[in-house]
Amino acid sequence: GRIRGRMRSLRDIVERFRADVGARPVCVAIAHANAADEAARVAEDAQARLAVRELFIVEIGPAIASLAGPGTLAILGHPADLWQPARKNEG
Repeated sequence: GRIRGRMRSLRDIVERFRADVGARPVCVAIAHANAADEAARVAEDAQARLAVRELFIVEIGPAIASLAGPGTLAILGHPADLWQPARKNEG
């Protein structure tokens, strides 16, 4: 269905992400183009509705921001168990 209104659309991006990852712990980034306050609200919503292990708020780079426009927001992430830090060789 169609989402109307800015706040509803921001809640919807978190809900769509949750539908993909379920209850698994996740690492999440909220990316924004000149919308830091809204990104912070989306981050709060994500923390309330997802099992967030790590969360970052980042600015979208100028190349993408110039195409997408100011106010653009995105949620990015992956289930935390899909990635493990590389171990240094012992020896």
